[in-house]
Amino acid sequence: MLNRTIFKIMVFGLVLSFSAGLFAQPVFADHPEEEVLPEAGLTSASPFHVFERFGDWARLNVLTFGAVRKAEVKVQIAEKRLAELKAVVEAGADASVVENAEGFVDSSSTSLQNDADTLDARGQDVSGLIEKLNALSLKQQSVLEGVLERAPEQAKEALARALENSRKGLERAEEVLGRQVEKKLIKEEKAKEILTNSVERLKEQIENRSEKIKEIASKGEVPPEVQAAFEEKIKLLEDRLINIESKEEFKEARAGIKEGLKDAASSVLELRAEHKLRDEVSEGFLRDVEKERVDVAQKAREAIVSAEKAMSEARAALARAESAGKVIPENVKELLRNAEEHLKKAKEAFEAKKFGEAFGQATSSFRNASAAIKSIIASVQAQNLRAVEAKPTETGAVNAKPLPVDRLQAEQKPTSVELKPVSDLNSGVSNTASVVPARVDVVFTDEGFRPGEIKVRKGGTVVWTNKSSVAMWPASAVHPTHDIYPQKGGCLGSAFDACRRVAPGETYEFKFDHVGTWKYHDHIGASNFGAVTVVE
Repeated sequence: MLNRTIFKIMVFGLVLSFSAGLFAQPVFADHPEEEVLPEAGLTSASPFHVFERFGDWARLNVLTFGAVRKAEVKVQIAEKRLAELKAVVEAGADASVVENAEGFVDSSSTSLQNDADTLDARGQDVSGLIEKLNALSLKQQSVLEGVLERAPEQAKEALARALENSRKGLERAEEVLGRQVEKKLIKEEKAKEILTNSVERLKEQIENRSEKIKEIASKGEVPPEVQAAFEEKIKLLEDRLINIESKEEFKEARAGIKEGLKDAASSVLELRAEHKLRDEVSEGFLRDVEKERVDVAQKAREAIVSAEKAMSEARAALARAESAGKVIPENVKELLRNAEEHLKKAKEAFEAKKFGEAFGQATSSFRNASAAIKSIIASVQAQNLRAVEAKPTETGAVNAKPLPVDRLQAEQKPTSVELKPVSDLNSGVSNTASVVPARVDVVFTDEGFRPGEIKVRKGGTVVWTNKSSVAMWPASAVHPTHDIYPQKGGCLGSAFDACRRVAPGETYEFKFDHVGTWKYHDHIGASNFGAVTVVE
């Protein structure tokens, strides 16, 4: 009796799976940047989803023969799982349901990646499978990015994890391609075709996402997770360019696709500037690609130096924060540990004259350390704010601790702080509201700009001195804009822009010739801001 019941369940699962595949039609996305997917059908929210998964297993393992055909079926299954994830997120399902759906997406993709590794180890040409892996990973990227911007809060963590896994899919496919070229299992022309398609498709997706993010920004604030996913996507393309330019196995292939690489580098440089996502290490490399002057050994050396500097700044920032009694989240410390590990590997690779690997590892170290610095500053600012809100000053006024950027628009304009001219301070003469200095000094500390708001005479100069443990970058307006101050120039729109990392101990000064109140921010740590009021 039990065996008969099990048999009926198996038959039901098979029928359900095949009938769904027979009648399902591709679903065209509501949003143009998303890809065409199969209909979701039953999802992980349904108790009958187990039968659908069993049907897929049977179709793959019982009724499909040959490695190529099995790979094609696995791609179909992976796309179906992606459609299911999209469906449960858009339906507002519980976090556990979304996590289950994300797990099914990951396992189906990982199975394909493992197949590529296995067949490569056997000495087979897996160029077709590499192309399928690339196409699947890029489709996942496009769909998940589109879903993320509309996702409920409980789904965002699983979506971020799914995006990260899809990036790893591209990386693993490229690793297999490198081994295939090195072992001469595939021809150079095929390698060039695969690399060109991967770079061009990534570039196209990034340009589409750029337009979408600008559209979102025109209606309000871009969600931080959407902005972060966009920056990670840019880094993903940069990493592809780094690998192609630096790996010996791609030497012949890259000679035939130079123009495509230069075009991609130019596009990323423009997008980084347009979206205010500056990264001195990556941009230096991209400019070298653009001008065909890549010296991988030199770039690796420079990247290691930049990573060491960023690591030093991050350690100092962490030490200062903890000595001040601040609680820094464990994930921030994990970023630092990752940065240290990448830096160690970079130095080892450089010593072994594996300059491409050294550059990649050093770049990863720099990015992790920079992210840690931003996170430490944001954490300190948030804790300062909570302390201020919990304990106002005796007069009832809130002191000058900076507020997070996302609260800036909601706050009333703070009371400005007028500085006494140097001559008055030295002479002991009392300052009055009618005396406005021609020079004002602002100190940048680990807690932000001090004073936060100042007045200066028209034609006067403001000097910012960095007395913190990290670099600063004063720039016009509120992040992410840099172009409110009317005098044009600089590097991103306004002449009021340091256009560089001002290291601890260094200064930046600017002469103000336009009357008005000009807000500014720290481009490196955007939660730090201030305002300069210029009067006649």
